[in-house]
Amino acid sequence: MMIMDISTSLAALKSMAEFAKLIISSKVDAAVREKAIELQSIIISLNSDMFSMQAQYGAVLQANQALEQKIAELEQWETEAARYELKEIVPAVFVYAIKPESATAEPSHWICPDCYQNKRKSILQRKTKTRLGTIYACLSCGAQIVDHTKPLPAPVSWSG
Repeated sequence: MMIMDISTSLAALKSMAEFAKLIISSKVDAAVREKAIELQSIIISLNSDMFSMQAQYGAVLQANQALEQKIAELEQWETEAARYELKEIVPAVFVYAIKPESATAEPSHWICPDCYQNKRKSILQRKTKTRLGTIYACLSCGAQIVDHTKPLPAPVSWSG
């Protein structure tokens, strides 16, 4: 709507400028001609201001669209984040796990707690199993989580 108003105003200014040119070029007394020249100067200034306003409006519109997109992304994250809850897998080791009531056809998985805090969903991947336990890694931030519940057995030493 604002663009339409600016366009209409620019068209009116153009008509006024043409009228001022007509007055200047016709045979009128010097006072009228002087006022027409003054009017033409004002019209040129207004025209410039209108183009500037149109550019500013375009910038504001673009910023508004970017903010609307950011809000939509945040709302989408909030919906996705609500499906998970903080879970202590072993003492002092935390992950975000999908809530049982939010489970869908996707396989059970854990989300990296660091990425979750940064509004990113990054599924932890099992990296290796050691005597310390199963090590899970986040491919986004590089964090590692160690699940100590099922370590590899200690090697048996044979003495002979």
